[in-house]
Amino acid sequence: MTPSRSLATSALVSLVSLTLLGCGKAEHRPELARQVPPPAEPNAPPPTAPPAADVAATPAGPAALDRARRPAPRPIAALTLPAPERFTLANGLEVFLVKTEALPIVTMSLELDVGAVTDPDDALGLASVCLDLF
Repeated sequence: MTPSRSLATSALVSLVSLTLLGCGKAEHRPELARQVPPPAEPNAPPPTAPPAADVAATPAGPAALDRARRPAPRPIAALTLPAPERFTLANGLEVFLVKTEALPIVTMSLELDVGAVTDPDDALGLASVCLDLF
C-alpha cells in the first residue's frame, strides 16, 4: 500500500468513526431526545378559537379581508431620474455617466457596435461565424 493511499484510508476510517460516535443513542445525549408533549386529559374539552368579537375589533377585521373586491390602486409614485452626463474620452469612447449617491454601488456596461448589426448585406451571419471560430 502506498503512503498516500494509507493516509487516505486512515482519514476515511477516522471520519467514519467520528460520525458513528456523534450518532450515539438519544438517551445518552439528552439534547437529541425527542420532546414529546404530555398526554391530554381524557375529559378535557378541545381548544377553541377566540370569540368573533375579538376579530371584529381588530383593525384588519372582516372588511379588510374581503377578497371579493379588488383593492383600489395606489397613486403612482413620483420618479425622478438623474440627468446623465455625456462626454468622450481621448480614445474616442463615448461615455454616459449617471450619478446617484443613494447607495455606494458602481455599475459599468460597455456596448460596442459589432456583431450582426455590422454584417454586410451580401454576407449575413458573418459575425456569428467569426465568433464561433473562437
